[in-house]
Amino acid sequence: LLIQDKFILANMFFNWLVTAWHALITRFDGDLQATMDNWAFLVFLISYGLFLVVFVSLVLITVSNQHMHW
Repeated sequence: LLIQDKFILANMFFNWLVTAWHALITRFDGDLQATMDNWAFLVFLISYGLFLVVFVSLVLITVSNQHMHW
């Protein structure tokens, strides 16, 4: 798989998580639902942000290592 393919697959997985969360959250009542949704938003936001930082870092390391071997 190319690096772009891995990025797209990871984004599709995050999209699936958000979709599954919205299917699950409907099972709870209003006040609990709002609290859980706020926490889930923070968790997803932080997780996705960390994913992007790690992914970009790995790409930059890989590219710099490839340039060193030329």
